[in-house]
Amino acid sequence: MIGTGVEGASEVTRMHRQTASEEDGEIGEMSARPAVAAGERPPLLGGGALVEARLAIELPAARSAATEPELATIDHLRRALASMRAASHRGELAGPYVDFHLGVARATRNPVLEACFSVLLRRIAASIEADPPTSQRVRGWLDQHDVLVRRIAARDPRGATVAMAMHLDPQEHYRRLVRDLG
Repeated sequence: MIGTGVEGASEVTRMHRQTASEEDGEIGEMSARPAVAAGERPPLLGGGALVEARLAIELPAARSAATEPELATIDHLRRALASMRAASHRGELAGPYVDFHLGVARATRNPVLEACFSVLLRRIAASIEADPPTSQRVRGWLDQHDVLVRRIAARDPRGATVAMAMHLDPQEHYRRLVRDLG
């Protein structure tokens, strides 16, 4: 449950603001840091709150990425997927996983969306490193990412949205949500 007062920080994450100087013309950035008790491992991919945030951001991003993908984007996603496959054998999946999803964000050509992805993906990378997925789960992720690349390459926004939803949370209620977005 998220606390409402200043002292009541979230049990799942603590949000903090890093403000950049106005002279540099940079925008402050919100980032999430896990608030996990000593000796406790964070839930894989950050639990329900992170999945909910990813669904809100990554479903429209997948749709946008598939609308008018550039060949360079498709090539990048294919290379990132190949890197994920290679890294999965070494147990170093976090970096290539993040690179793949940032590629989807970049494909939208929306720098604000890319910044949102960046915040989420830092948390995801930390979660993957802290609690490495099983080889069975990794195989599923690789298959899901492959479908996503194929839907983006086919310029299939609806298919890309469904593929992303199945990757993020394959539960039936999200399948219905995506079907309704159709």
